[in-house]
Amino acid sequence: MPKGKEPTPKQKAFADEFLKCGNQTEAAKRAGYSEKTARQAGAENMKKPVVLEYICLLYTSDAAD
Repeated sequence: MPKGKEPTPKQKAFADEFLKCGNQTEAAKRAGYSEKTARQAGAENMKKPVVLEYICLLYTSDAAD
């Protein structure tokens, strides 16, 4: 992750849900974003390096198990 950067709790929840369902909009809804903004929030989260790196970290730690 970029130095000094951590994803917010909501971004972490998004990443967790994205790995479960593989759908940005659905992951955003499950993470607590509103129905109206879930599509945009999911797309924006997938453009943020801190979120992408967190997803990669979770994915690789799951793959190692």
